[in-house]
Amino acid sequence: MRRRNKTRGLSLVELLVALVIGLLALGAFLEVYQILLRQYVRKVTVLESELSEAVSIEILRKDLSLTGFGIPANETSPILSWNDTEITLLSTAANIDSRRALSWGYCFDGTPYNLGKGDFTEAESCITLDDELYPLNCSCNCDGCPEKTFYFVFAYNGTTTVRYFLKATDVPDYCAEGTRVLEREEVGAAGGPYPVLDCVAAMRVYVGLDLSGNGTLTWRETSSGLSSGEIRRARRVIVYLLVQEGKSQAGSVSVTEFPISYPVNEVLRAPSDGYRWRIIRVYSPLENLERRTL
Repeated sequence: MRRRNKTRGLSLVELLVALVIGLLALGAFLEVYQILLRQYVRKVTVLESELSEAVSIEILRKDLSLTGFGIPANETSPILSWNDTEITLLSTAANIDSRRALSWGYCFDGTPYNLGKGDFTEAESCITLDDELYPLNCSCNCDGCPEKTFYFVFAYNGTTTVRYFLKATDVPDYCAEGTRVLEREEVGAAGGPYPVLDCVAAMRVYVGLDLSGNGTLTWRETSSGLSSGEIRRARRVIVYLLVQEGKSQAGSVSVTEFPISYPVNEVLRAPSDGYRWRIIRVYSPLENLERRTL
C-alpha cells in the first residue's frame, strides 16, 4: 500500500491571495516613494532657487554699496537715480584694473611723498583714494595734495553706469501674468543686459537723504526733483521686491497683499492668486556719496 504524502503545496487560490497582498504592499510602497520623491524635488528646486536668488541679491547689494566709489567730489552728474521700476548708479569699482594699488604715498603740506611706485604713466586714467578710500582731487602723482594723509593710486578704465530695471518682455512662462523680470545692465559694456530675478510683481526703492546735515534722514521714493548735490547726501537705500515663489498652485488661495512698515507704510500687491509670494528686502549704506572737503 502506498503511503499518502501529507506535505502539499499552496493552492491556486492561496497563491492569488498572496499575489494580491504583495501587489497592494508594493503599490503602497510606490505611493510613499513618489510622495517622498516629489518632496525631495520640491526642496531641491526651492534650494536652487534660493541660492540663485541669494547670489543675485548680493550682486544688487554690492552694486548699491559701491555707488559713487571713485567718483570725484566735483562730479556734477547725478550719481544715483531711482524710482519704482529702475535704479541707475555711477561707480568706478567695476572698472578698476587691479585690486593692488599702483602707487602709494603720503601728503604733507601739499607735497606728495611717493613711498611706493608702480607701473603706470600719466597717460593712464587713475583714481587717487585716501586712507579711508575716499577719492582725492589730484593727479596720479597727487601733486598739490590738499591733506595730510596717506593716498593710494588705482588705474581704471572710466566710470561705469549700472542699471537695474523691470522688463515686461521675455518673462518665463511659469511666472504669473503681470510680473516682470529684474535685469542688470552695465551701460555701454558688451553683452547684456542680464536677468537677475524672474517673476517680480513689484519693486519699491527708498533712499534716505541727510538734507539738513544733522543726521536726520528724509526718505524719498524717487530721485525726481532732486539736484545732484542733494543726491550726494543720500546715506541709506532700501529696496523691496515682491517676487513669485515656485510655480502656479491651481485652486489654492494665497496672500496677495504684503504690508511694508519701514521707512513708510505701504502695501505691495501681487497681480494674481494661486501663487506663493514673498518680500525680499535689500539694505545698503551709501558711504561713498559724502562730499569731501578737499
